Amino acid sequence: ILAYLTKTTTVLLSIYCLSIQTRFSILKRTMGSDNKPNSKDDEVEVKVKYASILVFISIPLAIGYAIATAIFSYGNRDMYAQRIIAETEDAHWVHLAIVIFGRMIALINFVPVAFKNGLSGNTRSNPFIYKVVSTDDDTKDVVFDSKGNNGRYNRANRSVHHMVENFGAFIAGTVVVGGIFPFPVFVLVCFFAVGRIVHQFGYMRGYGKHGPGFLISMFASVTMEGLSLLVFFKASGTIST
Repeated sequence: ILAYLTKTTTVLLSIYCLSIQTRFSILKRTMGSDNKPNSKDDEVEVKVKYASILVFISIPLAIGYAIATAIFSYGNRDMYAQRIIAETEDAHWVHLAIVIFGRMIALINFVPVAFKNGLSGNTRSNPFIYKVVSTDDDTKDVVFDSKGNNGRYNRANRSVHHMVENFGAFIAGTVVVGGIFPFPVFVLVCFFAVGRIVHQFGYMRGYGKHGPGFLISMFASVTMEGLSLLVFFKASGTIST
């Protein structure tokens, strides 16, 4: 099981990281390569490519589904199969709903990232960019204070916001999927909790250091969705139990 998970996750994660690198490379060529936003008058309008985003957010789900398949295949397979079969008629649609809801959250959280290319470092933690308009028509952007204790406070709270933005499907999965895969869901909750703590601790240190926590919690979330998708496929008869 470890070899299977390692090989599958490595391949899919490599594709995922390559897509991230390619995406930001394209945005960089579109909006400029320096760390300062272009002036409001000559900036190039960013076009959000929803089709590309849909492909991009499907890769983590594919990783989660691969992990879910391993959990089913190498865990207590007979018990899992019996519980899936025992699901109330049409209850598998609830599991698919969790997957759809989770990918919707991923999509709407991903869209604003397209407009962050002109920002760098701790400035990227700002969920909003404000504008100060003076009497002489001179305009200045207002961003979070990124220095000292104020900066650590702001980024710690940004980590909380990031969790709230993303954990809807995970909470639903804990209840629904937990009835079929109780111990795996317990493990996923533990991983998610550790990931969010590591995310916040890293974010307080500075932008970029939250990455490991993000990956841990993301894999926990997509595995939960993967388990839901697996239940849907098996309960609906798409694949055999």
